Amino acid sequence: MNWLMVAIIVAATTVKDILQAVAMKRHGEIHDFRPGALGKVLAIRRALDDRALGVELEVDGGIKPDNAARVAAAGATVLVAGSAIFEDPDGPAAALRKFKGAIRR
Repeated sequence: MNWLMVAIIVAATTVKDILQAVAMKRHGEIHDFRPGALGKVLAIRRALDDRALGVELEVDGGIKPDNAARVAAAGATVLVAGSAIFEDPDGPAAALRKFKGAIRR
C-alpha cells in the first residue's frame, strides 16, 4: 500500500464516514472513466474492510451505465453520475432506469 492510500484511509476515519475516489481523466468538458481506477477502488475497499472501518467508498468521474456494475463490484458503495444522468438524451428518469438495469445484471 502506498503512502497516499494510507493518508486517504486516515482521513476517512477522522473526517467522515465516506471516502471519495475520483476515477476520471478530463478531456475538455468530457470526463472519461479510467479503467485502471478499478484496481485502485478494489485495493482501497480491501484496505478499508481489513481495518473494519465501515466507510462508504464513493467513486466519482465518468460513471455511466456501461461501467457502473464493474465499479460497484470493485467495492464502491456510492456512485456519482452527473453528466450521465442530466445529459442523457432520454432524460434523467430514463438514465436512472438504465443505471438500475445495469447494476442488477
